[in-house]
Amino acid sequence: MFGKRAVTTLLLVLMMVASILAACGPTPEPAAPAATEAAPEATTPSEAPEATTPPETGQQDLLDQVLEAGKLVVSTDPNYAPQSFINDAGELDGFDVKVAEEVAERLGVDIEFVTPEWDLITAGNWGGRWDLSIGSMTPTEARAEVLWFTDPYYYTPASFAVHRDNTDIQEPEDLAGKTLGLGTATTYEAYLEGTLAIMGGQIMYDPPAGIEIQPYSTDAESIEDLQLGDGVRLDAVMSAQPTIQNAIDQGLPLKYVGTPAFYEPLAFALDKSRAPADQMLARLNEVIAEMHGDGTLADLSTQYYGIDITTLITPEEGEAPAPVGGGGTFIFGRGGDSVQLDPALVTDSESFRVTGQCLEPLYQYEPGSTVPIPALATECTPSEDATEWTCALREGVSFHDGTPFNADAVVYNFERWRFTDHPHHYPSQVFEYYEYMWGGFDDASTITSVEALDEYTVKFTLNAPLAPFLANLAMDIFAISSPAAIEQYGEDYGLPSSGCVGTGPFKFVEWVEGDHITVEAYDDYWDGRPQIDEIVWRVIPDDSARFLALQAGDIHGLEQAVVEDLTAAEADPSLYVVTRPALNTAYLAFNYKIEEMRDINFRQAVAHAINREGLVENFYGAYGEVATNFLPPLVWGHNDQIEDYVYDPELAQQLLADAGFPDGISEVTVAEDVLDAEGNVVHAAGDTLPLRLYYMPVTRFYYPSPREIGEAMAADLARAGINVQLELAGDWTTYLGMRRDGLLMGLYMLGWGGDNGDPDNFINYFFGFGGDDKVGDDPSQWTKSLDSREGWYSNTEVAYLAYQASINPDQAEREALYQQMEQMLHDDVARLWVAHNNTPLIFSSRVSGYVAQPVGADYYEGVVLEP
Repeated sequence: MFGKRAVTTLLLVLMMVASILAACGPTPEPAAPAATEAAPEATTPSEAPEATTPPETGQQDLLDQVLEAGKLVVSTDPNYAPQSFINDAGELDGFDVKVAEEVAERLGVDIEFVTPEWDLITAGNWGGRWDLSIGSMTPTEARAEVLWFTDPYYYTPASFAVHRDNTDIQEPEDLAGKTLGLGTATTYEAYLEGTLAIMGGQIMYDPPAGIEIQPYSTDAESIEDLQLGDGVRLDAVMSAQPTIQNAIDQGLPLKYVGTPAFYEPLAFALDKSRAPADQMLARLNEVIAEMHGDGTLADLSTQYYGIDITTLITPEEGEAPAPVGGGGTFIFGRGGDSVQLDPALVTDSESFRVTGQCLEPLYQYEPGSTVPIPALATECTPSEDATEWTCALREGVSFHDGTPFNADAVVYNFERWRFTDHPHHYPSQVFEYYEYMWGGFDDASTITSVEALDEYTVKFTLNAPLAPFLANLAMDIFAISSPAAIEQYGEDYGLPSSGCVGTGPFKFVEWVEGDHITVEAYDDYWDGRPQIDEIVWRVIPDDSARFLALQAGDIHGLEQAVVEDLTAAEADPSLYVVTRPALNTAYLAFNYKIEEMRDINFRQAVAHAINREGLVENFYGAYGEVATNFLPPLVWGHNDQIEDYVYDPELAQQLLADAGFPDGISEVTVAEDVLDAEGNVVHAAGDTLPLRLYYMPVTRFYYPSPREIGEAMAADLARAGINVQLELAGDWTTYLGMRRDGLLMGLYMLGWGGDNGDPDNFINYFFGFGGDDKVGDDPSQWTKSLDSREGWYSNTEVAYLAYQASINPDQAEREALYQQMEQMLHDDVARLWVAHNNTPLIFSSRVSGYVAQPVGADYYEGVVLEP
């Protein structure tokens, strides 16, 4: 109903409106706001008459009285910006004020404002102190006993909201069984109880069933309780969307759920006790119709709310309109550039951060979770033995270049990734993920064929069941590119000159290397145009400079910051912090073509020498935790029974002596020739090299301050007699390339963020069999070869268990296998697991709707940027 990614979509959140709870309640005496000083030209009545007195027979119609006086006296409440407020010049301003001025002009009279309290306005019996109320009042049956109402001049939506940290309430129907707070005796309560009857409004959908209602005296009180934390007292609230937005504007950690449930009309009000008003009502309705027809109301709405909310939305029309003129340009600051924009060729999240907006896989992940849900496929169903999967594709979808998405496009992409002789599977390109997630290339691939059964149906045939089939299918790596674009650009597809061409909500515009990448909203996106017009990812390598840019408003969001900046952000009402669940692991790797690193005593010495608790405290703060496994605790298969290596410099020195270095070590020996991609000898066996520790050139979510962390590691190692030379191996692309080719000759920092929530994505990707290892039909006879991209590490027993786990449909059995593998990798000190990070993202309070994904690229189409 709300689209595949429309969870927490903020359909009208650019409306910068203060609380209008009083206008929404069905009771005749809504809560009055606190009084404020009126504008200099306004007057304040002392009180209203106590009783309703019908107008005398023969009295002039109110219209005649106003025309004869040459002046229209209008009441409005200046406590509700932007409807009505005192501006910096001390003048009455706002949407309602400008509407009232327009009404007076069209009547041909002057205008005077008065600013009584709200309860006096809604009580009627004005005693002739003002002629008309233009103050965003909701017509209710109770108010209609003492007031006349015009036709609506605009509408306010009622919406659901949850705490920003919530991930399981994605749509209104997910509220079943949840506790929801709201103001008592309000239209929201009546809606949820099924008794709401709006005078001229529109209910968009039936109330969700099974909600536990927690009433409060006011909506504001319920919102205050929700901000205490997700599920602490409440799971959600319901209120006027302007009220929710005002809370968000004030820095409260809320976000919307789905689209508005209903729309309340707002109308002008006239006092029934004043005079006959048939002619006045008729003329005012004519004026309202004129202002609707000529765009005046729409223009004023856009001016003050940032969106046109003057037209009633109906269920048939679906979602509310996007912000007028689009949602502006959202600028995200990051520490490094993308490597490539062909997702099949990369492993870094900075690349996926961009490609995930432009391209889509057949499945993707439910926002905020690791559950695969349909995307370009509407459904994939397995055969009884799970060796065949038939996928129905979404019809009527086009790539950004105008070519059709269909079964042939899916077949083309998978065959390009799989077959090394495909004309667009170039020798210079490394389809690393395909090899390890789908078992290898060519005949080694777990996928033996992908067939187009008809224009919108494809069938995958596997040589064995693959437990994480749908999870793999949903990975950003396997997003579908336009075959026409691949053929047009050839080997340059994905480079700055060509970008990428997919079916996603945004399309590529430009890439200025080392500076920024820009994409723009795709107007014809099959799931609806995004809220914002444009996204710019801006490269700001320095952590502090990036945070200063956010504070200055030059960017609107960033991922990862130093601890001091996080503390400052948490205290700054103009900023807020969102955390990405810790589905990542930072590690220190060994290059096993170095003789000394093949000695487990040396590796254990390193493990005991580094104070990982200190690293977490100093560089991750409350967001990090020491890693004892490769699998983060959030991933099933994590082994919490492992007894980890404790920080003990003296034990490290003893282990180093056992490795043959009682006086410490600063040089190492190459164990065997190391070749580059062309087969040239880079380091010959027997060469002596400085003992290097390579640190990453960019901030990553698992290493927030890589140089500083590297320096701290080096200091720890030195205390144990392990004297390293800190080394920077070029930019991010160069660093990853050297890692892939096994040329980081020493210790090196890297990490991994889970792509699909399955432990196979961690263990099998790094330690499983490669395609060339699968010689013969008996997996127990396969041998794990040395792998350049993993520092030449090899463990055949782990690789075999990883294969068995990948084909086993029983999750409990798979979990036991992964726990066994974790223990083996720990005992072997295959790598030193350093930390898991609940990665913080910091945003301007102008930003809402950003959902931090545990896996893969975040979804930007629900992001809203306030003016």
